[in-house]
Amino acid sequence: MRTAAASLALLLCACSPAPIPHEDVNAFVTLYIARTNARDTGKAMTMIEKSKDVTSITGAKITHGWDAIREAADRNARQANPGKVALGSMEVFTLGPDTALASGPMRIGGGPFKIGDRTVDELGGAYTIVVKRTPDGLRIIHEHFSIRAL
Repeated sequence: MRTAAASLALLLCACSPAPIPHEDVNAFVTLYIARTNARDTGKAMTMIEKSKDVTSITGAKITHGWDAIREAADRNARQANPGKVALGSMEVFTLGPDTALASGPMRIGGGPFKIGDRTVDELGGAYTIVVKRTPDGLRIIHEHFSIRAL
């Protein structure tokens, strides 16, 4: 009986997928930011899960759904000076076998940026991006960028 139980336990463990490698998450998020910085909205949007359930938060603005995120990304890409994001050191955390979270500090250069009554050349902040393994590869299911004047 013990042998059968042990065999069943090993079989169940072998069926569950390995967590997403942290280096894959790092490379994926880095590519997403590079495409966003290049204003390549089409390619950047292929990296976001095409679902009404995905979310994007920038500052205090919450955007729900792929279509609304695409509209916001297009508006941002049309700005005269949207700035360029530079990611700081990235930490990756496994949330489950098919989900991981990447977070860290960031800077947005290329100002000037108007923040209230101040004008600054650079913004700082932090980001959190949740990625999910899908049949089509990794996809973003949530992103959050918090921004502050330096």
